[in-house]
Amino acid sequence: LNHQAALDCAAMTTCLRLQVRVKLQGNYDDSEDLMRQDWTQLNLVPTQSPYFASDSTTTSVSQAKTNIAEGDEIVDWVKVELRDKNDNSIILAECSALLQRDGDVVDLDGESAVRIYNLSADEYYIAIVHQNHLSVMTQGAVMLTD
Repeated sequence: LNHQAALDCAAMTTCLRLQVRVKLQGNYDDSEDLMRQDWTQLNLVPTQSPYFASDSTTTSVSQAKTNIAEGDEIVDWVKVELRDKNDNSIILAECSALLQRDGDVVDLDGESAVRIYNLSADEYYIAIVHQNHLSVMTQGAVMLTD
């Protein structure tokens, strides 16, 4: 689980923007350093998120863009969780996100950093949940600053 984070306060609400990268082992192709896109090619990636998100933001996407760079094709949905720095069993925020072939986890527009609203700069554990794989979490709390 690779991550970078920055605080974005351009909107009226506090918004953390996360750049996260994960690779699904069963879907990963070592020779290309990318995940396979079998589901994408068969139009099996749903336009509706399979995850309930407590943030009540939109959890669906429109038809995929046609001019996508190699490696940025969407392969599936994941759920991103920010967890309490003192007790990583406490989920403070969560949202649905999209997973690209190269492992980037992106917001619902298919290209931007994932946005988590109403949390301020602090330390958080970052967890990624996928419906067919074990969840992963950062080894320690990560400081999110502006």
